[in-house]
Amino acid sequence: NRAEVYMDMEQYDNAIKDYGEVATMSDSAHSAWYKMGRCHNFLGNLDEALVFYNKAIDAYKKSHSYYYHRGVIKFQQEDYEGAIQDFNLCLVNKSNFAYAYNDRGSAKRMLEDYRGAAEDYENAIRHNPRMSFAYANLGSVLRLQEKHEDAVREYNKAIQQDKDNITAYNNRGKTYFSLGEYQDAIEDFTKAIELDENYAFAYNNRAAAYIKLEKYDEAIKDAEKAIELDPEYGYAYLNLGIALEMIRNPEDACENWQIARSKGVETAASYLSASNCSNY
Repeated sequence: NRAEVYMDMEQYDNAIKDYGEVATMSDSAHSAWYKMGRCHNFLGNLDEALVFYNKAIDAYKKSHSYYYHRGVIKFQQEDYEGAIQDFNLCLVNKSNFAYAYNDRGSAKRMLEDYRGAAEDYENAIRHNPRMSFAYANLGSVLRLQEKHEDAVREYNKAIQQDKDNITAYNNRGKTYFSLGEYQDAIEDFTKAIELDENYAFAYNNRAAAYIKLEKYDEAIKDAEKAIELDPEYGYAYLNLGIALEMIRNPEDACENWQIARSKGVETAASYLSASNCSNY
């Protein structure tokens, strides 16, 4: 129908109007309400999306999609407990739905239930072995538990499934960094940058690795690029300050640490006090 065409054309406001008319005439109004929720979701109207997902679920409780997408909204609103409840209900209706396992794992990770998160990511992979981001998510939760070698193994699998998985390269690089394998870390951060030249996190992470290898000029360039891309990125100012101090430029180092502290980087305070920055 016309609403579907509008939705395919990403004309979501028009689609919402048509679905609204469908809901008044159809015995399956819940389906129209669900699709109105999807449209509001695409428009970024999360509260409105939630309203229509609630209406759809109140009218029909047997659709895994309804619960799943309401769970995604709750996750986006940082209601992780509520998201988990909806993903549970989704899985009651469709027990092999890999996306629900993956996203429930991410909600558990946000609540620091790392064991539960790992189990859910493993279930997502079991039901969909080609889900690259589930391997990457499993790698990240293993990294948070300092199981670095295991994390690298999962990132390898993520990249095997998707050679363009930027997050997997970046996070594998962070894991190599934790293992002290700084050149391998640099190679992964470089690959992430090749895939997305505006990826500020990868520039800053590579700067940190260059500092460990005492390549301070390269570190300065990368930290400055990260700041150019994201002027609010406090850790880039921290690393820029460290590199500047190492090339005997304490005044500029202190200035960058002060900026880092103003942007919420607590560790900047120790650099400011240790380097006698009050003299500048």
